[in-house]
Amino acid sequence: MTDPSAAPASFHKLTPMIERTFVELIRETEAVWSWCHQLYTDGVPWEMRRIPKKKGFRTIHAPKDPLMAISRGILHHVLRRLPVHRSVHGSEPRSSVITNARVHAGFAKSVYNLDLENAFPSTNRKRLVANLSPKMLALLLDSTDLSEEEASVLVELLIDLMLVDDILPQGFPTSPAVLNIVLLPVDREISRYLRQVGEELGCELRYTRYVDDITISSDGDRIPKPVRNQIRKIIRHNGWKINQTKLMYHGDAEPGDDERSTKMPMVTGLVIHDDGRLTVPRWKLRKWRALMHELLQAEDVSQDQRDTLVGVVSFLTMVYDGDLPSAVRQPYLDCKERFGIRDADERRGRFPERGKDSGT
Repeated sequence: MTDPSAAPASFHKLTPMIERTFVELIRETEAVWSWCHQLYTDGVPWEMRRIPKKKGFRTIHAPKDPLMAISRGILHHVLRRLPVHRSVHGSEPRSSVITNARVHAGFAKSVYNLDLENAFPSTNRKRLVANLSPKMLALLLDSTDLSEEEASVLVELLIDLMLVDDILPQGFPTSPAVLNIVLLPVDREISRYLRQVGEELGCELRYTRYVDDITISSDGDRIPKPVRNQIRKIIRHNGWKINQTKLMYHGDAEPGDDERSTKMPMVTGLVIHDDGRLTVPRWKLRKWRALMHELLQAEDVSQDQRDTLVGVVSFLTMVYDGDLPSAVRQPYLDCKERFGIRDADERRGRFPERGKDSGT
């Protein structure tokens, strides 16, 4: 294996047995791991990108090919085997912004939306060690032949491969899954509190989280302010910050309640309706209709543009289940015809961005 002289601390402790167990655990080859190891030694295992957002820029660490392969192996064969709360919809198999919103559609008479501030940068090495290390150690002792000392070294290696400068990077395949695991105490505490307070108030309260986007809904006409205050208190008590600019409450409230919004209730970028329907906001439909018209008239369409289009078509298909709004129905059908977008393409389609800073 490669000389680890300039690599993270855990690399210095590796033995052939630990490295062989690691590559077998994540279903990778020693060649890919050796290449990734070398990139760490050279100090260039990822590329940094700055993506504009509403206020400033978001820093993305895009793993180079070998680190990407290693990260995906860790995601699918280690992190996916660790528990997360049932309320989690982001970065979990068969979950999406749509499954998240469906929990509240047709149920909610009042909705409370919160957004964690800088959730990824706030997830540091200390959080990973506290929340992941014991669980990964137990997993390794159960599923490998490593001694406890060897398994502890492998846990250190796994954590090193999930962090950049001791914080959770945006852009690694592992990062959303790690966030779900370290937020388990918050998910559990809020869910238990809502169950208790719902029994006291004589209503049902539902909780979901999509990455850093939290939604609480009630089948009652209001979510009382003391309940909303306690939810925020739980989040802060667990060491997380709340983005005050994204607090939004839909429901009955006392005059002067600064959280109350007059906008339509939305969950992860989708409008929820009393009859259980989900719809895309009108401004986004107009944006996507313009995109479809533009690409229909273009002589040449790049692969990136086609991928974006497949994502839009896929998203519209899943939200509306064939009953599309008249505003986009014809360009949607024309795009499927011209670009040969079929059901298999739609299933592979990526979800378009939701038009909000989700931290992903």
